[in-house]
Amino acid sequence: MLCLLTCVRPSVADRFEVSTFSDPSRPLPVYRLLYLSHLASGRDFSVVAQILHVSRERNQQLGITGVLVFDGARFCQLIEGQRAHVVSLAQRIQADPRHTGYRVLFENEDGDARLQPRWRTGYCEPDDLDVFEDDDELTPALALQAFMRRVPGWDLVS
Repeated sequence: MLCLLTCVRPSVADRFEVSTFSDPSRPLPVYRLLYLSHLASGRDFSVVAQILHVSRERNQQLGITGVLVFDGARFCQLIEGQRAHVVSLAQRIQADPRHTGYRVLFENEDGDARLQPRWRTGYCEPDDLDVFEDDDELTPALALQAFMRRVPGWDLVS
């Protein structure tokens, strides 16, 4: 029997959950997290290249897939993978001084089918991410749907 210790939420580091899987050959469920953050004041666009360089290599090693877009001021990223890897990555992003206003828009563990088969990055138009700002009626499910509807229109690279 395989036992996995995982953190429930990046913002609740002191709560843990134990998940037990009786079939080790069965893949772990896909954990998804969608967040929005802002480029920290006083930072220039060169930090975006640094973020992309490190994340391409690290995400491939960890089996992380998803999409990261930047509109010149904000980052929005869907991260998919094993819960422990996604939560750890989200905690690093939240603590990264290059990001401010980090806000989780969606997080869930559901099934084993990924929405994105690989990790891609790109730039988007400034108003593409406005839907995720201060909308009290934007539920987590609607946030994920809005993000996924925009993905085909973005110029993304692997």
